Amino acid sequence: MLAGSVFLIISPQKWNTRETSKHHYAKELAKYGIVYFLNPPKYSFLKQGFRIDEIQKNLKIIDNILSIPSWCKFKLPFVFNAVCKQSIKRVIKEIGQINFLWNFDNATYFQWPDLFIDSVKVFHPVDAFKRNLKYEKYDFGFSVSQEILDKIPLKSKAFINHGLQEFSENIVTPKRSDDGIRATYLGNLSIRFLDTKVLKEVIMEHPNIEFLFIGDY
Repeated sequence: MLAGSVFLIISPQKWNTRETSKHHYAKELAKYGIVYFLNPPKYSFLKQGFRIDEIQKNLKIIDNILSIPSWCKFKLPFVFNAVCKQSIKRVIKEIGQINFLWNFDNATYFQWPDLFIDSVKVFHPVDAFKRNLKYEKYDFGFSVSQEILDKIPLKSKAFINHGLQEFSENIVTPKRSDDGIRATYLGNLSIRFLDTKVLKEVIMEHPNIEFLFIGDY
């Protein structure tokens, strides 16, 4: 089903930044078909721009410059949404047939799944978001958080936990503790919601347990 497909990943984080789930999905899906990774928009008053760069086989990055100042998103949302909608239409026109829309964005480019007429549409938020009827037009909902998943107004949805790519599975092979107990954390270590104070207390109070942390920091 995936082989030979065209994927459009919409990301709230740009490509040339700390790699998170969006980047890893893009690299993995590029093994099966052509992946277009849409960066969050840039802003330049009265100046438009559009560019597609292939950075590796089957993986292409899309940069969009919107002809409005960034404050329009909050001060003039109707103008902002109209310009964003037109930019999405251009993306669709430039790419052509898109088999899978995989949208991680819940702030800018999430409102127009109906423009992707013949695509399988996946909404995959990893951060908290406000409810919006537009989400009902997606086919599937995924998230790494059950709390976020419960807010997605779709019947077809699934919890997908963090994982490891093949290249990183053997990076660490720590020795188990004498008690044979290992506690593992897999995810973002730099996220502001992580209570590091409590985490340190738990580690100090359990010296016989081996704690393994895997993730970006």
